[in-house]
Order: sequence, then structure tokens, then C-alpha cells
Amino acid sequence: IQRDRLTKSFLKTISDVCDSNNHIVWLDSSGLLAAARNEAIGGLSDVDLLLTIGSMENFANDLKKARSDWTVEISMDAKNPTASSQIVVMSSKLTEEISEPAIIDIRGSNLNPKLLANPHLLTLHFQEHSKYLDGTSIRFPSCHEIYLEVLYGPNWQVPDQFYRPKD
Repeated sequence: IQRDRLTKSFLKTISDVCDSNNHIVWLDSSGLLAAARNEAIGGLSDVDLLLTIGSMENFANDLKKARSDWTVEISMDAKNPTASSQIVVMSSKLTEEISEPAIIDIRGSNLNPKLLANPHLLTLHFQEHSKYLDGTSIRFPSCHEIYLEVLYGPNWQVPDQFYRPKD
């Protein structure tokens, strides 16, 4: 329960940084799957977010300014910085309860191969704010069932402990 509260408070900080600096993020992959299944987000080893509006580098710097107690790392391939950018947010506060580090992964929408193959899915994420993460501006698709079926297949509602993503 404490880890869930901490994770949600960190997502609230990310939301506040977005609001203050004109960035837009939305739940993706594991975070979206947990939200759709009404599972505790703190139980995840990482929460995936996609940055849809804003610069990855500026966003990483804004996060560092907002929380000096966080470790914020940005990785980019010099040959293709847009397609390879990823921000990783870590905090020792989240790793105290579980030995696996809790991470918030933030990537650009151009890194998600399912979105590249199905660009119409991007429009689903701009229709409403997350009811799952009350008090934040982190987006959540109003038609999440469609998106999750493309991402995980028709049985996305049923947790599969041996799930391996398809390429």
C-alpha cells in the first residue's frame, strides 16, 4: 500500500511538471494494463508513460528541477536521438519495500512499434484524463480496450505470468 501511494505521488509530480511546462504524457503498456485491470500501480516493477508533446531533453531537465531526490537519466542514440530517447526516473524511496528497483520509463510515442503500425491509436489517448490517477493530467485512452488488444492480444484482461511480447 505504501509503495502504491509513493508511485502515485511520483506520477502526480510528473503530472505537475507536465502542466507547468507544456508536456503531455499518457499511461502506456504496464501502467495502462494495471489501470485497465484496476490493479495497484505500486505493484509494478515499472510504470510506462509515453511523452507525446514536449522535448525529451527538456522534460528530463524539468523533472530534475522538480525533484532533486530523484535519479533522472536520459538515454539517446546520437545517430537517431528522437527514435531512441528514453527517460528513466528512479528513487530509493520506491526500492525500500521491494528489492527490484521501481522505475518510471518515459518514451516518445515514436518508440512504440504498435503505434507506428497503428497510428490511429494515438488519437485514443487524447480524449480524456485518467480516472485511475485522479488529480493528475496523465492521459488515459477512452477506448483502452482497443489499444490493449493491439498491444497484448484479445486476452489482455487475464494476467499471464508467462507473457512475452510479440515483436
